This record gives sequence, C-alpha cells and structure tokens, in this order.
Amino acid sequence: MLSGPALLKPDELTAAELELVKCSMTGSRWEAGDSTYGPVGKREPSRENHIRAQVVYQLVSGHGELSLDDDGEVKSVRAVRLHGATIPDHLDLRGVALRCPLELVSCRLTHLETPVLFRDASAPYLRLYNSVFAGGIDAHNLTVGGDVEWAYIKSEKTVNLTRARIGGAVSLRGAKLGAPGIRSLSLEDAEVGGSVFCDAGFRSSGHMSLFGVRVNRSMEFSGGEFLNPGATCLLLGRATIKGSIFARSGFFSEGQVDLHGATVDGVVYFDGANLECPGGTALNLSGASIGELRCGAGFVAEGVVELAQIEVANTVNFDGGQVSAPGRRSVNADGADIGGSAFFRSGFKSKGQLRLLSATIGKQLNFDAGEFENPGQNAIEADHLRVGGSLYFRNGARADGALRFPGAVIEGQFGINGAIVKSAGLDAITLSSTSVKGDAVLFPAELVGRVDLRGASFGKISDNEVFRDSRLLQDGMKYDSLHPEPPAVTVKERLGVIARDPTGYAAQPYSQLAKTYRDKGHAESARKVLIESQKIRLRQDSGWRGLLSRVWSVFFGSVTGYGYRPWLAAWWSLLVLVAGTVSVDLLNRKSSYYFEKTPGAPDFQPILYVFDMMIPFVDFGYGKWVAHGAGQYLMSGLVILGWVVATMLVVAFTAVLRRGE
Repeated sequence: MLSGPALLKPDELTAAELELVKCSMTGSRWEAGDSTYGPVGKREPSRENHIRAQVVYQLVSGHGELSLDDDGEVKSVRAVRLHGATIPDHLDLRGVALRCPLELVSCRLTHLETPVLFRDASAPYLRLYNSVFAGGIDAHNLTVGGDVEWAYIKSEKTVNLTRARIGGAVSLRGAKLGAPGIRSLSLEDAEVGGSVFCDAGFRSSGHMSLFGVRVNRSMEFSGGEFLNPGATCLLLGRATIKGSIFARSGFFSEGQVDLHGATVDGVVYFDGANLECPGGTALNLSGASIGELRCGAGFVAEGVVELAQIEVANTVNFDGGQVSAPGRRSVNADGADIGGSAFFRSGFKSKGQLRLLSATIGKQLNFDAGEFENPGQNAIEADHLRVGGSLYFRNGARADGALRFPGAVIEGQFGINGAIVKSAGLDAITLSSTSVKGDAVLFPAELVGRVDLRGASFGKISDNEVFRDSRLLQDGMKYDSLHPEPPAVTVKERLGVIARDPTGYAAQPYSQLAKTYRDKGHAESARKVLIESQKIRLRQDSGWRGLLSRVWSVFFGSVTGYGYRPWLAAWWSLLVLVAGTVSVDLLNRKSSYYFEKTPGAPDFQPILYVFDMMIPFVDFGYGKWVAHGAGQYLMSGLVILGWVVATMLVVAFTAVLRRGE
C-alpha cells in the first residue's frame, strides 16, 4: 500500500473521518454537508467533506484497524459508503482483497498524477457512482464477486478494466470518459458474468477497447456517444457475447465501430443508430459470428458497413436504413454466410456499391422498394451468389447503376417487377450463367441499358413489353416456358427480341424459343422461329460469298421453307410438272421435229414424258424419245430443275422425319 506513509490511528482522524468509521461499522452511508441519513444525525452546514485515501484503505483492507467501539474493541466493517466526499490524495488499493463493499457516490478524487488503483484487487461489490476521477482508474485484473456500478462517473483519463473478472454486471451508464487521442476505457479480455451497460448518455472520447471481452449476458450501448474521428472509436473485436448487443436509438459514433471476429449468440441491434466515418469503415463486422443483425429504420451510416465473411444464424435486416459511401462499397458482404433471409427493403438507401460476392443466403434476398445509387458503376454486385429462397427487386425498387448477379444460384424465384434500373455505360442487369430454379418475373417499370442473360437458366419466364424492348444478350439462355404465350405476344415480337441482341446472330436463342413453342403445342410458331433462324444465318456472309448465300437463301426458303415446309417442294414439283407438260405439248403440236420417236418408245404423252424426265428414279420408257432444238433445251432445264426439286423434297422430308414432326 503506497497511499500513505504510515497507518493512521483513531486519534489522528478528523471529525468527518471519525463519522465515516462509525458509518462503516453499520454499513450506513456517510454524507458530506447537511444530512439526516444514517446514524450521524447531525446538522453541520460547514462540515468538512475531505476524506484521506489512507482512511479508506485501512477501512476496506483491515490494515490498521480504525473501527473501534468506546471500549476499544474492534468492530467489523460492513461497508464503506461515501456520498459527496473529496479525496484529495492518491487512493491505492493495489492487490487489496476488500473485506467489504466499497461505495463512492458523488465523490471527487482530485489526484491528477496517478489513477485510482484497483489493480489486482478483489471486492465483493464496487460502486463508484456519479464520481469524478481526475487521474483515471486502473483496475487491471480486478476481481469483483457482484456488480461493478460505475454509472455517471467522469474521467478525462483512462479507465482500465483489462482482464477484470466481474461476477455480476458492469454499469457505466451515463459515464463521461476519455479525451481526444487517448484510450478512454479498456475492458480487454475481461470476463463479465452479467451485462455491460454503456448507454443512456454514456460518452467516450478517444479509443474505447473491449477487445476479447467475454460477457455472459448482453451489452447495451443505446443512447451512447463514441467519438474518435478518423480512427476506431469502439472496438469489440474477438469479443464473445452470450446475449445481444443493443446499439439502438440515440447511439452515435464518430469513427469506426469495430466488431471484427466477434461472437454474439443473440441479436446485434443498430436500429436508429447514427454512425459517421466518412471515407472509412463506419461499422466492421467482418468475420463475426452472430445470431442476427438488425440495422433497420433510423439506421444511418456514413461510411462502409463491412460484413465480409460474416456468419449469421438467422436474418440480416437493413429495412429502412441508410448507408452512404459514394464511389466505394456501401455494404460489403463478400463471402457472407446468412442462414436466414437478408432484407434491404422499405426505403433502404445505399450510396455506393452493395456487394455480396460469393455470399450464401439460406432463405430470401429482398431489395423491394430499396434505393441503390452508384452512377456509372455497379449498384449491386453479387457474382456467384447462392440464395436458398427467392431474390426480389420489386415494388418501386430503384437502381442508378448496374445490377450484377453472374453465376448466381437462386433456388426460388427472381423478380424485378415494378423496378426501375438505369445504367450508363454498363449492362443494366447481368445474369450471365445464373441459375434460377423457380420462375423469373421480369416486369420492370423502366429499364435503361442492356441485359446480359447469356448462359442463364430459368424455369418459367414472364416478361413485359419494357423488358422485351430492351437489348437482351441471350446466347446460351435456357428456360422451360415463356409467358405471355402466343397470340398474346406474337412470334414476330419474340423474334424481334432475339434480333436486337447486340452481339449479333446466334442459333441457340432461336432453337430454344422453337423448342419452348413446340413443347407447349405451338408447332407452327416453332417452324416460323426456325425458318427465321435459317434465313438470318444464310445472310451473314459478306462480299461474293454473301451474294451467293443470299441467292441460295431465297431459293432454299422458297422451295422448302428452309427445310421446315417440305410441302413447298411438292408444290414446286407440281408447278414444274404442269409448266413442263404445257410447254412440251405446245412444242410437239407445233412440230414433230422437237421430239423424235425411236424404236421401243411408248406413244407420246406430254405429262408422262415430263414426269419421266424430271424424276430420276422413275422410268416409263420415255427416255427413248429424242429431243431436238428447243425441245432439247427445254428438257435439259426440266431434268435439272426436277433433280434439284426432288432432292430438296427428299432432304426436307427426311429432316421432318428426323425431328419427329
């Protein structure tokens, strides 16, 4: 004990100190000034209120007994309770096992050079209520069996409870601690059996560290102020909280609130909190493991909310909150593992990029009626996201910036009905290689920018005119069905959607659309789609090859409908047969010179003659008629044309049989 040079004797005490000794023997409160409380019962307006630290030491430690009765017998000390005292010298209780509770209420400990020392001390109960500690408090490794009630204390120097072991609660409610540039409070590696209260007007200036603290119940910060601009104002990294953390209405921070790696079994509440850390991270929960996160109505964060690699057993809720980090990440939940749902709805506002790269959400991800602002960049970036339920961006949700979900796996629905998405310079919505097991409801109210659907897969797609009029990248996209079906949305409209693909022609979107029509019983619509695909494919080349392709396209389309209308070849064959028969008959009537009969030839019948010449696998014997002059030219043309038409007819019907139509 270093607070006094020697042990005091009863006859060396002042009147005030003698009264304190008497009160301590009954556990009554000693009060400075006028008082009728306790056994003193005197009225002394000018009564001395100074109590030497040595007196407090001897009373709580038992060294140098002062508690003597009138006969000189030692009396037990039940409690040392001071109200309104001034302790001007250094109070040093290092290593002391306090034999009774100590209570300092509305006291002033004015020694500036060194803190009040409870280092390595132990006490059954310690109450330092509404008192001023000019030199701070050092209670490193303090052990208290009950509560530590230090509510409304004031200290511009550090209050140190590092590695303290508290059986009950720790209350710093309404305390005013610290100053800029110092550590205001330390509860590092402390163990608290009850709750920790730093609320209801609590104020910390400087760095407040609760790193590694272990709290058996909850922590309450609502209504507290934590000020350390440009640095960490509240550190709860690696903390273990069995209950919840309450940082609700009235919570204000200037600097970073850091809970990285913390474990919280209950809920982390920031509803109504105001966090300011412009240009930095306002709230850091990276790597934390918590039961639930609520940053809902009234939550305002100026700075990044860091949720990278967080594990949340239940829900993450930002409904009605605001996060502002223009040009940077607003909420960063890369690699987050959320067992329940994640809500960014109902007026939630994000200025900056909301990121969910490789995040896993067990139930629903909902952005309904949220606002996401990051002009010219990604408003939401969620590559390789996994959602166990549905993903919604509906009911007036707005994005000034791109929405990216490439490679995402969504077990439920994907809906953007009633949403407004605008993106300058980037694809408005990216769903490339995304897998949506349920339905996709694509009914945006306004959509500015391309939509990348390449390689995506959906169940049923329902879309509106706004979506269909957009530029859609569709190569490799698969789906089970399209709604509305014909005739509500015509084949021509669907083909127009494919034709507007900025990347140009690809066969797969046409074959997918045709398959969908065929599966739904729209066989003719399917044929129209495939014919259009072939028509466009054959017109892709340029130069002389393009000219030949166009000629062939016209012929192939006219004769067989690009292989999907084989009856056209039959009609062409009949037309050639009729035209050839008429022409041959006219020539033969004009002169027998044009067709000469040779031995063994049957009687001349124009229709049979033409049919025999046109069809390569038919022989009626008319090949023994020899054509001359114009007849020879006519028959040569008919033979060539017949061979071509017949071949096309066979090819077309073979294709039909192969497709099973």
